[in-house]
Amino acid sequence: MLKSYLKETYEITIRGDAREESYYSALEALLQRYAASAGNKETHITLQNMVNRNTGRKLKVNDAKRLSEEKISKLLADEHHIMAVQSDKAVIDFFNEQIERIEIEKDIQWEEERRGQ
Repeated sequence: MLKSYLKETYEITIRGDAREESYYSALEALLQRYAASAGNKETHITLQNMVNRNTGRKLKVNDAKRLSEEKISKLLADEHHIMAVQSDKAVIDFFNEQIERIEIEKDIQWEEERRGQ
């Protein structure tokens, strides 16, 4: 499952025009495969929706990226909501790190190929 996701993100990256949004379809597919393997038919997960739904405040994408565990704890009152948002944020951070790693590896590969020509 994760190998398939990494392959998809790699293929998106090697196109050379990828933005953060370019990877959403691969992440969505990974989450759907995981949900199906866990017996869930549908999964709709966004950190922003969780915060919006439980605080009545609209959270922008860039603000969501900058959320720390401390800010999440101050933002939400219910401990279960806090844990859910913190775990969602950890998953997002993990995948962003993986995307960045793949992009760096691809940049190195492109540079080596360019030098070899």
